[in-house]
Amino acid sequence: MGRKNITLSKEHGLNPVIPLCVYCDQPKNEVAVLGAAGDKLARELGHKDGQMPMHAWIPGDFTPCDDCLKKGGVGVVAVGPNREVEGVWLITGGAAERVFRPSDLERFGRERYIPVTKEAAERIGLLKRKEDEDDK
Repeated sequence: MGRKNITLSKEHGLNPVIPLCVYCDQPKNEVAVLGAAGDKLARELGHKDGQMPMHAWIPGDFTPCDDCLKKGGVGVVAVGPNREVEGVWLITGGAAERVFRPSDLERFGRERYIPVTKEAAERIGLLKRKEDEDDK
């Protein structure tokens, strides 16, 4: 989120929502104030009146919730060639240190998630390779 200015919704004011964690599907301990941008998102989510529901996924929010962070989790987001999200995973414990270079973990440590290409996700075993599926 991080914007300093917000345009209020004419119908729903701040149009707040409690974001859901993309990894565990539980409500986060935060409130997103979407204003007018929430009207459009709510309609995309199927709420014809433009009012955000109490809980919803926020596009582009891949930061793990507090509970996932307590597990020592690092979120991994696989992104395809057109920046579409191919999958998300929470890697816990020492697995992240075994899979990623320390410089990568440090660089993405503030956000607590690491974007990777679809091909990289396949190489480290998060996504099945197309060739593997063709062999069946």
